[in-house]
Amino acid sequence: MNVVEFLASLAKKDIRLWLEGENLRFSAPEGAFTPDIKEKVVANKPAIIEFLRQARKLNETAIEPVSRDQPLVTSFGQQRLWILDQLNPHDVTYNMSSALRIKGALEVAVLDKVLRELVKRHESLRTCFDDRDGEPVQIVLPADKWSLS
Repeated sequence: MNVVEFLASLAKKDIRLWLEGENLRFSAPEGAFTPDIKEKVVANKPAIIEFLRQARKLNETAIEPVSRDQPLVTSFGQQRLWILDQLNPHDVTYNMSSALRIKGALEVAVLDKVLRELVKRHESLRTCFDDRDGEPVQIVLPADKWSLS
């Protein structure tokens, strides 16, 4: 049984192993961490620790941000929708609209501030598409350009 299979068998018994610094730790329901399991963990401890180190490294691998100075390529789904829009301009088939009825006084300044923060956090709300040499590209607009008014 390899390390992955062993850890999977422990997980089925709700036994969890993890690294805390360089120390191997565990949690288990009462009676689940039997002497037999303890013996197997001790025997495989170096391999388990190495496996958990590698898993930690994979989890820490960050996605590198892409520069927003240039237009971004589109996904296949975005290309599909762009092509459909080219074939049938101004079609609202894929648009989802809704309306809200607000009771009471509306604090426009607060609403503006909240929406600005939302737009600032979510690039998809600031993304538009442009045609560059017959191909769609994404252009992410600056957050500070958005305004409620």
